[in-house]
Amino acid sequence: MEYGYFLNDGRDYAVTTPHTPVPWHNYLFNPEHHVKVSQLLQGEAACLVPFERNYTRGVRMFYVRDDATGEVWSPNFADGGCWPESGDGQSQPSAGAADREAAGRAVQSTAASGFNEGELPEGFACIHGLSATRLVNGNGWCRAEVAVTVPLEGSLELWQVKLVNTSAVKRELSLFSAFLPETGGMGVKCAVDAEAGILYSHTFPYHVRYEDKEKYDACRNYVFMFADRTPDSWECSERRFRGAEGLGPVPAAVRKGALSGLPCEGENPVGAMQHRFLLEPGEAAEVLISAGCVSDPGEAVRLKALWTDRERARAELLRLEDYWQDRLASYRISTPDTHLDHFINYWLKKQVAAMTETHRMSNLSCVRNELQDAIGFSMLNPEEGARYLLKTARGQERSGYIRQYRMLDPVQSPAGLALLNHKDADAWLLLCACAIVHQTGSLELLDRQVGFVDGGAEASLYEHLLLAVDYMEQDRGSHGLCLMGDGDWTDPINGAGRLGRGESAWTTMAFLYGVKELIPLAAARGDAPVVARLERLAEELDTVINRECWDGEWYLAGYDDEGIPFGTAGDKEGRIFLNAQTWAVMSGAARGGRLAACLRAVDRLDTSSGPVVIWPSYADWDGRIGKISIKRQGTTENGSVYCHAALFKACADLMAGRPEEGFGTIMKTLPGSTLNPIERNLQPPLWVPNFYFGLTDSPNFGKSSLNHSTGTAAWVAWTVLERLLGVRATVNGLKVSPNPPREWQEYRVERMFKGSRYTIEFRRLEGDGAAPGILVDGSPLAGALLPWEPGKEYRVQVWLAAVVGKHTEEAGI
Repeated sequence: MEYGYFLNDGRDYAVTTPHTPVPWHNYLFNPEHHVKVSQLLQGEAACLVPFERNYTRGVRMFYVRDDATGEVWSPNFADGGCWPESGDGQSQPSAGAADREAAGRAVQSTAASGFNEGELPEGFACIHGLSATRLVNGNGWCRAEVAVTVPLEGSLELWQVKLVNTSAVKRELSLFSAFLPETGGMGVKCAVDAEAGILYSHTFPYHVRYEDKEKYDACRNYVFMFADRTPDSWECSERRFRGAEGLGPVPAAVRKGALSGLPCEGENPVGAMQHRFLLEPGEAAEVLISAGCVSDPGEAVRLKALWTDRERARAELLRLEDYWQDRLASYRISTPDTHLDHFINYWLKKQVAAMTETHRMSNLSCVRNELQDAIGFSMLNPEEGARYLLKTARGQERSGYIRQYRMLDPVQSPAGLALLNHKDADAWLLLCACAIVHQTGSLELLDRQVGFVDGGAEASLYEHLLLAVDYMEQDRGSHGLCLMGDGDWTDPINGAGRLGRGESAWTTMAFLYGVKELIPLAAARGDAPVVARLERLAEELDTVINRECWDGEWYLAGYDDEGIPFGTAGDKEGRIFLNAQTWAVMSGAARGGRLAACLRAVDRLDTSSGPVVIWPSYADWDGRIGKISIKRQGTTENGSVYCHAALFKACADLMAGRPEEGFGTIMKTLPGSTLNPIERNLQPPLWVPNFYFGLTDSPNFGKSSLNHSTGTAAWVAWTVLERLLGVRATVNGLKVSPNPPREWQEYRVERMFKGSRYTIEFRRLEGDGAAPGILVDGSPLAGALLPWEPGKEYRVQVWLAAVVGKHTEEAGI
């Protein structure tokens, strides 16, 4: 069935039924705060400073009570009450064309003033947008509109609730708004500061060791709630709010029509407030509710002064609009596939920004994640992407080594992954730094000074990259391949190199890719000795990969500590590793007959949901390989369609001249496309998940992981814009190198580059007589590098070669 549709050229999405297959979450964020909000307004919220911690239990309740009759209605179906049903008891009918048209006319943008404004069709609807989610619902005598946004600064979420009396008589209405703060592990006190007009729920962070108390003194959690209209009553105890048994769709306090105002101590808290309104027929009333988490109650007082002042609040929300306008202006596409357009133009930009600015909502920093997210962010704003790159590069030691994982929580000692010794971080620094340098369009970034995690004098980014080369060149095993340590991109291969001798084919291929990317930048700097050295190293790595990793039909995954290969035709499980094939292509190691065979192996891994990351998946514990073998088959690295790896495959396809295969993989990755229907993946078509369940014989095949924390977003944007559509940023300017599907006759790319705007129209020639070529402002261009002058607008026409036979040659472009 249909659960919703896009509005405003894809910038907003209308969910037209509360009965989605799973909660359809939007996410809202700033660098201090992250909120998940479903079509019924449910979901966790986290404070990210000084470290990430959830401060709610993910429940938000809104009730409207007619104080004259006692009738109660929940616009967001809180606690499962008052759910509308169709004749089959399943869900409301999907929206028709008239509703779509009405919604499209009325809802202008979620970015405008922070909340998505404009009226909506009658009945239930939830509009998810870039910066806000808005629910609208009615019951015959009242219409409610509830919108939530997160401002650019501050650890809080803003809820705007509007009630309209849609009956023909005057009504006395009470709005009850209730959130469930965290319970903590040390006991909670929840009470109202009457003078400040703020409800606080406080718990000291849970800890075990005596000495940890002092560490956490500066990290106390004060969950707060306030409104711009003084509540008529408050409640702090979940028990008093719900009733002793907590049963039924309507809480006891709401049925009663008043809240106690008493504090809560040593039991589960609630943050609840009541607002009474006397409304004439057609009259509306509004209240702005704020909730969040701070370490100092004084910060909540400061936030209240801002967000209860409507003029100041409006000015702050206009800043939020400016933020999204800046992000959206960086590039824009128009292709024959509107679903692709929606993702590239809006939703992937949002996902990239969220991954970068929130450190993926985690207390554990991962270098490879941060660097790849920074590539995507540099496409939105090159200078800010460069800043994130330099911040991550400071994690390098003077030896050249970079620890892959580190704790962001200043009071926690390293634990879990942060204790392990992964060996691939330097390869990511090489290839991601080179990519970001190209996005800036200048070599200047290489000269910026960056410190080291172990102290000492700063060095240029260029010197950091050469240190990474030095470290990885030396850190190799008996076969000449890069050592694996506790894992490579596939973290849970923690058995093969645990004794320090295991080697990774993928890490070696990624290192080769990075070395090749650095060569032209070193040449542009006039550093001939480094160029010569890097060229020799690249040749050596290429030789080693093809001598030690070719298994006859595909590239193996590596060698364990005993020198025994894995990822080979002789293995019962884990026979083919996708990454070892795709990066053999991307690094240029696979050529000729081996390239063809490698691509055939890749195609063996493909499914209707995309390529599985390994095949066959591990069914039982394999101590030689490690943790990956006891992960559930079909999930994450053990045989899922891992979206990040799928985009490596798409990139490899495009680099190998297979645009149909590359485009197909991209569209299988995007939820809601014709190749990835919602009926199978279940999730909203607003973000790319971490993986899809990969066992093809399971009824759960293709189901989304429902986790939007992934590097896939950056790779989709980068691959589509630069490899598929062929508008590539380089230090010398934009380079045109199109590789679209053969059936595409035309498409358009608009891209900002170094302060200049390019509008590039691609059209396919008909017949085989005309030659492809490029016109810039009406004049023929020799070569594929577009001219650049600061602040100029260019109009570019690119004529694609006609499709003749099986393949298309874009000669001269």
